[in-house]
Amino acid sequence: MRRAEQGWRAFYRTDAWRRRRTEQLAHEPTCRSCGTDRQLQAAHVGVTPKEWEAFITAPLQTLCIRCHARSRAAENWRGGG
Repeated sequence: MRRAEQGWRAFYRTDAWRRRRTEQLAHEPTCRSCGTDRQLQAAHVGVTPKEWEAFITAPLQTLCIRCHARSRAAENWRGGG
């Protein structure tokens, strides 16, 4: 595993991330894209883990697993992921 990847994976295990995620899901309790209230994730807006400084402070949006996967696939297709 690359060092950068280890950094963002470790970030998701921190109390700070868990608090941020919980706050995001409480603030926006349904998927922004499709409206479901199941299998929700707090997703970063407009940045990738490659942009570490921006990534850890970037705004969040609530997406379900399916819409988040679509969002990441589109980002990878555009060359950002």
